[in-house]
Amino acid sequence: MKCARCHGSVVPEQTLDPHSTTERFESVRCLNCGNIEDAMIEANRNHHVRRLLP
Repeated sequence: MKCARCHGSVVPEQTLDPHSTTERFESVRCLNCGNIEDAMIEANRNHHVRRLLP
């Protein structure tokens, strides 16, 4: 997989939910720029793009 921001390599990782002390979620992190992507980020980006399109 490639990073959406810099096209570098990404690795899977588990991230702690900042609003909870026990929940973790799956994400990928870029080794070059540190960009983190997960399912919620992807859904929000897609929703925003659909609202902008006529």
